[in-house]
Amino acid sequence: MQKPRWVVVMLCELLLLGGCVDTSRPPSYESVGQAEEDMAQSDGLPEAHPAFKVHFTHALYEDEGAEFTPFGSDEGWDLVMEWGERRDELDPEVTVSQLLELSDFAGAENEGDVDAATITVGAGFTVLRLTGQIDEAGRRHTLRALQTLEDFYGPIEEVGVQRRDLESWPD
Repeated sequence: MQKPRWVVVMLCELLLLGGCVDTSRPPSYESVGQAEEDMAQSDGLPEAHPAFKVHFTHALYEDEGAEFTPFGSDEGWDLVMEWGERRDELDPEVTVSQLLELSDFAGAENEGDVDAATITVGAGFTVLRLTGQIDEAGRRHTLRALQTLEDFYGPIEEVGVQRRDLESWPD
């Protein structure tokens, strides 16, 4: 029985490519350690402002994957990571509306829209996490966005925690 031509070609390519790897020197412990350190620095959410850490203590504020946490949605994650890297460009008194506009999400104030609500929640908590403050209009808008999510999906524990914590945020 004759083997198909593509099997022979694949085997030849594997033999050729396999010979290109330098296996005579294993990676040094220093290079492995540096790679681990680089990965550790890029993992996780940006460092939270001390005022945020004191008030927002529930584990959901560090959760990067749960859909109904501030930074678990794609939009919330993108906002906090982008502005975490650009923190030095962020005015300490930035408003939620300004952050939305700077992030090309202007118009996310469309109340009643679930996608806009998700973006607004991400923006509100990004402002809080990175600056330790939120403007009163942005706070109210974020609270309305959380209510929009609950109106659409029904009661959600994570959203309820965020709403209670934001309602009790000191002015």
